[in-house]
Amino acid sequence: MKKLLLLLLCAPLIFSCGENDKEEETINQNRYHNDETTISKSPKIVYLKSNNKVVTGIIYDKYENGQLKFENSRKNGEANGLSRFWYENGQLRYEANYKDGKEDGLIRFWHKNGQLAGESHAENGENISARYWDEEGNEIYSGISRKLPPKPEENVEIPEIHKKNIFVVLINKNNKILAGIGSPTNIIEINRDGSISSLKDDVKNFITNNGENPNSSDSPDKAVVSLQNQEGTSYKTYIQVQNELTKAYNELRNEKSNIDYGKDFNRLNNEEQKKIKDFYPMKVSEAETKAN
Repeated sequence: MKKLLLLLLCAPLIFSCGENDKEEETINQNRYHNDETTISKSPKIVYLKSNNKVVTGIIYDKYENGQLKFENSRKNGEANGLSRFWYENGQLRYEANYKDGKEDGLIRFWHKNGQLAGESHAENGENISARYWDEEGNEIYSGISRKLPPKPEENVEIPEIHKKNIFVVLINKNNKILAGIGSPTNIIEINRDGSISSLKDDVKNFITNNGENPNSSDSPDKAVVSLQNQEGTSYKTYIQVQNELTKAYNELRNEKSNIDYGKDFNRLNNEEQKKIKDFYPMKVSEAETKAN
């Protein structure tokens, strides 16, 4: 009797494991080239072009030399399971696990020379902590997670924005920073202490233009900062630029807080902070933004 009861209790677990194994087997058996698929903008669900059915399986792409560019696992169209990107030389570039379309667990990045570049941890899509290293293995950052995004594997349609409302910041493969409204036309110098003060001030002026200069942003709500990088950009430079953009928004919010409430932003209650954030929404896009 005890054996029968134990068997009945374990049956759902055995059945569940069996179902999971079948799902994993189905995903691994079905492989689709990226050209066979299309992706919705939000949420990011992948469909087959041939029959418009959601994809359960592995989506992949290759470089012209035949080397794998990426492989990612999809279940009912959503990212689920392992996702990997490679450099053209065959070196692994990015590896992460996804659950219900979000990064979940350990995330790792590598430099082109094989040196580990970054390691972070995510829970339900939220990055908790991270560490980053340069090409020689020297640690350059540790703390709140920030990452250099891998090259996107799918082409997602991005809404067009008037170019005067886009401040483009481009870090090229030589780690030179170029910036400008509508297009990155001005070279931004990095100071000896690692700060990029002129970038921060340029971004603040762009956000607060409020239509005064007809060639700049209409309002803080419409102002978008487009952060772009080329393959070969160092994590150190990327993080430096992220820091300056964050400082620009933090300073604007702090100034607004003192004008409206007579105290710094971090001393406001949740409702007051929300009002300041709504006035100065942090619109930093890490995908190339289309301008019209």
